[in-house]
Amino acid sequence: MKFRAVILDYPLKTIDQNPLVGQILGDVIRAKQVGFLQTEPNFVVMDKHDMIGTHFLIYDVENPFQPKLILAIRNTYEERAKRHGVPLPIEGYIELGGPKAVTELSDIRRRFGPLVDCNSWFVNSEYTFKRTGLKLSEVGFLLVVNHILRRGQSHMVGATNETYKASRWIREVGEFKEGLSFIHPTVPHPHCIALVDRFKFDFLARAMDQYRGIVENAYEVLCPTEPIKPLEYAIERIKQEKMSQRQEVRLSA
Repeated sequence: MKFRAVILDYPLKTIDQNPLVGQILGDVIRAKQVGFLQTEPNFVVMDKHDMIGTHFLIYDVENPFQPKLILAIRNTYEERAKRHGVPLPIEGYIELGGPKAVTELSDIRRRFGPLVDCNSWFVNSEYTFKRTGLKLSEVGFLLVVNHILRRGQSHMVGATNETYKASRWIREVGEFKEGLSFIHPTVPHPHCIALVDRFKFDFLARAMDQYRGIVENAYEVLCPTEPIKPLEYAIERIKQEKMSQRQEVRLSA
């Protein structure tokens, strides 16, 4: 099987500059809506964050004339959300996690500044590891973290549907305090609140070695007015931070 990663940033600013933006955005809406119907038939996936966020996508391109979207994750950046008067997704549910969740989120914002909200995660269930030889969510979150690092940030917040034990993928990527959860009001399943304040660079380095070809060949539609460093910056940062974290482990042993 052949796969191609796509990063679509800030469609609101790029849709009139690149004719593929509308097509890619249509793929995202279609694939997510069909996918989420399996979980909650009344859930509507499209919202304002689709236009102001960054989409991390993986396509099955075995048939290059009919590429099929099989994974999608979205980031919303707090400064953009404020610019457009749109609340972050996490602001709609954090109070459901109780006072401790609210306090922890405030602490993340105090320590790191504007939030990176990772949300709207979809994987086509037909594309299992047995079928593809890829852990698609690993690849997806590697793309996500690379982009966060390239923006000069170092955290992310979000929530995972624990019906599917989805928080296990976040635990691979970064560290967060356990025990924060809520029942989603629209998708009435238990959700884990993951406020990641430290990425696991040893894992990210291994993932980069394994999936580097997909990452480096990603098709990017970036907003020219949004500052972002080149991919090489993230790759080097992962190497450096991996060595730093290993040194911390040795010193604490």
